[in-house]
Amino acid sequence: MANVKIPYQPELTAAQAMTIFAERFRGQYEICKTRQRKRDFTVKKNWSTAVSVGLRQEPGTTEFIVTGCGSSPVGGILTAVGVVTIVLFWKYLGILDVALLAVVETAAAAGLDWMLFGAGRKALESEVVAFVENAGDLWAPGSPSRPSPGAVLPSAPVGVQRAFCTSCGAPLAGQGRFCQTCGTPVAVPGFDSPNAGTQLPDAAT
Repeated sequence: MANVKIPYQPELTAAQAMTIFAERFRGQYEICKTRQRKRDFTVKKNWSTAVSVGLRQEPGTTEFIVTGCGSSPVGGILTAVGVVTIVLFWKYLGILDVALLAVVETAAAAGLDWMLFGAGRKALESEVVAFVENAGDLWAPGSPSRPSPGAVLPSAPVGVQRAFCTSCGAPLAGQGRFCQTCGTPVAVPGFDSPNAGTQLPDAAT
């Protein structure tokens, strides 16, 4: 886990931070909300490697908490084997031995998972920390990459489309190929918009 302080930005919200991360890692990693306590979203590389990110605002301090995490089938397989073993041994050894088996099984699952995937999670954590430390003006008010407080969070996997225009900062609607305010291309190359050919608002550029 790493705590990364940035210049004090009391108006920066977790929603804005998540959108900035989505733009930075667009097409590379998936950015999605998380239910983890004190964490706001995750940067997910694959099914076994991810980091959780939390924005913490305190008087005079703005910092990100970055923690390596992920899920793998190793823990699930060992847990299933452990449950079957515990049920079988419960009948013959008693509750004390069942508790001991549960502790051993849990430790084995955690250890094996760390040996197989720990290095990848640590590398991703270091990459995210480096981005936060070097983002500089991205976190500051008025930055084109900092969306308005009411901007819609990206709900689709990263790589589908930006949530806001990086040229003028306007929120993007639908899945159009261009910003309707300034006309800047926004879609990923090769992405076929489902709205192609539809009527645009009169004020669209």
